[in-house]
Amino acid sequence: MKLVKSQEVLADMVFVSDLLQCVVEQELKTLLKLPNYCPDNDGYVVVIESSDTGEEHRKLFGCLLDEILWEGVRLEAGVWIGVMLTNNQFGFTVIISDEAWLPVKLRTQLATEAGFRE
Repeated sequence: MKLVKSQEVLADMVFVSDLLQCVVEQELKTLLKLPNYCPDNDGYVVVIESSDTGEEHRKLFGCLLDEILWEGVRLEAGVWIGVMLTNNQFGFTVIISDEAWLPVKLRTQLATEAGFRE
């Protein structure tokens, strides 16, 4: 799991694909445009990786990925982008590559949240 709170942190990260890095950069730029943005008060970008554990997700989000109550989800070029709010101010932009390691249950939940129908 990668926690992206600033351009400096992002510059030191290695991503599995250029596309994923591009999506993360774009989402971070959106946050940085907010007036008085402070990652520790307002939230930040979280990149979910195949090596993550449920324990790590529970520690950060307070629940497993497939238990998150999403505010919104979209799919862009094979990358899921979801927003999870923890209160009226703080939220996570959660980025997950739509790859083979993604559990079917989570992929189905994301697709449903994004408004896809079977």
